[in-house]
Amino acid sequence: MRPTLVSLTAVICLVAGFCPAQEATPAPEAAQTEPSAPIDLGPRPTLDDPLTGRLIDTETSEIDRTDLALTIYHGDMALVRERRSVRMLPGVQRLRFLDISGRMLPETVNLRSVSAPTGLRVLEQNYRFDPVTESGLLEAYVGKKVRLQNLSRDVIMGVVEAELLAAGPEPIFRIGNEVYIGHPGSVVLPELPEQLTPKPMLQWLLETDETEHDLELTYLTSGVSWSADYVAALSDAGDSFDLHAWVTLNNATGIAFPDVRIKLVAGEVSQAESTMGSMMGGDMVLARGVGAMAPAPLPVRETLSEFSLYTLPRRTTLQHNERKQVSLFSASDVKAEVQYELVSPSWFFSAAAPEMPRMPVQAYVTAVNEESAGLGQPLPQGAMMVYRADAEGEMQLVGHDRLELIPVGEEIRILLGAASELTAERKQTAFRRLGEGTTESAYEVRVRNSKDAPAKVDVIESLAGEWEIQEKSHEFTRRDAATAVFSVEVPAKGETVVSYRVWVRYQ
Repeated sequence: MRPTLVSLTAVICLVAGFCPAQEATPAPEAAQTEPSAPIDLGPRPTLDDPLTGRLIDTETSEIDRTDLALTIYHGDMALVRERRSVRMLPGVQRLRFLDISGRMLPETVNLRSVSAPTGLRVLEQNYRFDPVTESGLLEAYVGKKVRLQNLSRDVIMGVVEAELLAAGPEPIFRIGNEVYIGHPGSVVLPELPEQLTPKPMLQWLLETDETEHDLELTYLTSGVSWSADYVAALSDAGDSFDLHAWVTLNNATGIAFPDVRIKLVAGEVSQAESTMGSMMGGDMVLARGVGAMAPAPLPVRETLSEFSLYTLPRRTTLQHNERKQVSLFSASDVKAEVQYELVSPSWFFSAAAPEMPRMPVQAYVTAVNEESAGLGQPLPQGAMMVYRADAEGEMQLVGHDRLELIPVGEEIRILLGAASELTAERKQTAFRRLGEGTTESAYEVRVRNSKDAPAKVDVIESLAGEWEIQEKSHEFTRRDAATAVFSVEVPAKGETVVSYRVWVRYQ
């Protein structure tokens, strides 16, 4: 095959779009030759074609980036969208795309030319990421020559050439006619194997009609997550709180996202197990002062299908292994109430039971997520920290709970913990079996209050099967088929006794 020569001037014309002026020179007389036969270039080359000289290689890195955006979902998933300005010669060629996430999902990759949608065709695509490891390096040199450097103190120092036969846990070498299993020194390789790709890279085989392309790459990646973190300052009376919500961003993809536009999706988007695989995530809650804060631009919320979409007000830089917090929203004087609950164990009704002398009374802060209460927007899932001022006016942590997604109109319940000034004891005063699976029992629940103010306590009885309360000291509410609630007032420095008799049939 006769090679085809291309002049430098022709290349300049092709890339720059214009040709330098040239003085006309007389053309030599054409030699009388026989018509040449068509040149056979063979089959269309592919990414694995050994005749690499036939293809033009183009490489793009973050230097060519013109825009970068992230849409981050719950569950350790993000959609990456970036644009790069790339110049390519027309024809079939390879494009290597560097500076991408090492935890990307290759099956979600999409590449398109924004500037020339019909002028770029993707023929093949490869994702390459082979971190440099000892086993990987040795595997690449199986059947090739390496050098063994002897570092044993029992043997004279020296370097010998050997052939690597196997790269298992104990490498096997051939030196001359002898085979050695293992080596007391170091294995020296002549260079880094070409087939290893120490940094993640996408490689395409493309066919293009244009030279200038505004390329847009989108893909899903794990390693990027977000959560909402809430800081509430409870009033002295416990009837309201000020709330500040933060967005915590976490990046563990192996690359940084500089000057990136960020959007957040609140809600659980369905993820196919085969696509997302095993995800890891975590929450970070930072203790901070809670009080008046200078106003700052807040994310804009909109509805996206069944989810809430938050757009951060300005670009930011998210470094690898960085956790960054951005203000989400603030709310003042949210109407609230402190509730106390005493919950009984359900097994208590099936057999004779001993006295329970000290039971914890749990304290909760409750509110309704509605505009009239000072809120009125969906609250993404996240951690909630509650602070309260002490006698000196310093804020102290009094509760730490986790919230699931709370739609508008739903109740917010924040567990503070066991109340130190409310105690309770429970005693079974009677028990008998009326037949197989049927019992009758009587109970006495004594709640004490050492506070200087009265407290309302919900005594919650968890009943299984079919049941009926026959005698009672206080009225109760049947919350559901398995729960009876006695709401009682416990006086300051006093106690309240709840007693009742119940018939239970277990199915």
